[in-house]
Amino acid sequence: MVADLRGMSQAVREEAGEGAPWLRALAELHALPRIVCVGGYNSNWNRHESVFQDSDSPGSESSSEAVCTLSGDSISSWGRGLLPTMLHPRADLASCTGPEIKTMFALGGRQGMERLAFVECLDLADWRLRGVGWQPRPPMLQGRSGLVVGRLDGRLIAAGGRGVSGVLRDAETCDLYGDSTFAPLPAMQSAREYAASAVIESEFWVLGGGETGATNSTEIFDVTSGFWRSGPEMRESRYGGSAVYHEGRIFVIGGSVHFRRRKFTTLETLDPRESCWTCHDLQARDQHAPARSSYQCSLWGSGVVAHGSSLYLCGGTFRGLDQSLNSVYRLDLRTMQYETLLEALPTDSPSTSFQLQIPRWCGGTCLV
Repeated sequence: MVADLRGMSQAVREEAGEGAPWLRALAELHALPRIVCVGGYNSNWNRHESVFQDSDSPGSESSSEAVCTLSGDSISSWGRGLLPTMLHPRADLASCTGPEIKTMFALGGRQGMERLAFVECLDLADWRLRGVGWQPRPPMLQGRSGLVVGRLDGRLIAAGGRGVSGVLRDAETCDLYGDSTFAPLPAMQSAREYAASAVIESEFWVLGGGETGATNSTEIFDVTSGFWRSGPEMRESRYGGSAVYHEGRIFVIGGSVHFRRRKFTTLETLDPRESCWTCHDLQARDQHAPARSSYQCSLWGSGVVAHGSSLYLCGGTFRGLDQSLNSVYRLDLRTMQYETLLEALPTDSPSTSFQLQIPRWCGGTCLV
């Protein structure tokens, strides 16, 4: 069945081309998953000079883009390109896939010092069919930047982040199959911004983040009981890290002890049935550096997705720089080899094929 579907998908894509909208929509519905990045902060606007949030709103992105298509551990440029722009530019947002095929949500974020409550949804098939781009949904109860978001079945959960009065413990939820109006949930035990999150069956895990800097604590919201509980502490205190649940394990990567302080070069992994994290040091080579000259890659604010036997990290920043990256990294979970896609792919691949078209950190990244 899967082989037949993939064969049909390839045939439909080749026939659709620039053809009728219904063919493009059908090709979209049958397409293999793509990495999609949305929003975030683009430091190009002021040539990467340091700037505080009260004057950095021109760097907030409304763009969204499809980076590449994944099939197992194979990477393709099919479907790569810019997607519709969001209704609101925003950095420090959160994103997740929707319950319907080929949909994704963008929630919260900030433009300058304004904390946003806006929620938008993009249906890629509807865009191909009718030209419908990002659509507004009922807003959250309050504006949040640096928040975490997860989808559990037909519900969205948003938690933490920074609001107008400071870093938040508050959490809220909406029913995507109902009227999508947000309602409050029990508050987390600790206030957290720039945390990481992952969904495991009926549980929403929030990892790290903090109120004044990084913590290594974790909290778990159980949808069945409706309460938060403490989870296993990570090895490192992380602020601005990224997390994903894949093939029975949680992976947390990158981050720092604080935004402008030392950034981490480690990945931690946990089997939720156990209570002890395993930590791995990572090394990667800068694509602009001479061959065989390596550096410790320490991404902050990158987006992460998992597919096949690899993690893919998009954008972010590293070391003490205020420069948004356009790099896409692949981490092979079998060997822990960590490299940019430009290094991982054949040398005859176009040099810009698998970079972000828009450099960004603290944007949203999904597999759609």
